[in-house]
Amino acid sequence: YDLLLVGESSLVTQLQKEAEEFGVELLTLEAAKAKFAATKLIPHNLPALPAFFVGRESEVNVICNLLEKDHRLVTLLGPGGVGKTRLALEVAHQVLKRRGFEDGVFFIPLAAINNPALVLPTIAQILGVAEEATKTALASLASALKDKHVLLVLDNLEQIISAATAIAELL
Repeated sequence: YDLLLVGESSLVTQLQKEAEEFGVELLTLEAAKAKFAATKLIPHNLPALPAFFVGRESEVNVICNLLEKDHRLVTLLGPGGVGKTRLALEVAHQVLKRRGFEDGVFFIPLAAINNPALVLPTIAQILGVAEEATKTALASLASALKDKHVLLVLDNLEQIISAATAIAELL
């Protein structure tokens, strides 16, 4: 944890002593500005999650480890209602905290889409990739994602599985 101290007083002196005891880094205002200016924010559109995630920590760690080892595709399988989406979102939040995908972590909800031709334009819209008149949606996305390290969480892709071929080309 970091603690920002402003000014000098007996309270600040006492806090400095206690912080050393607990291994807390104390920052001056100037040091805090420099530290936070150097921190690159990772783009994401992840929804806020409930505070607690109980009982599936081992699955989260396994999936995070797979992603850290450059597995380009990880699929979560299971019957409806077992928590695949919640698990995927927890993994995405953990990946974001670990700063593993510096170009972004994006949740792509596909439950409302029933036309496979709309999958790539939906992904492009969420990523902010403009459609180019001279390129297909696949070519536009491939161009925008080239040399990027991005995590896409495609939720409910199984409902429009025929779009998987085009998505595989993005890998």
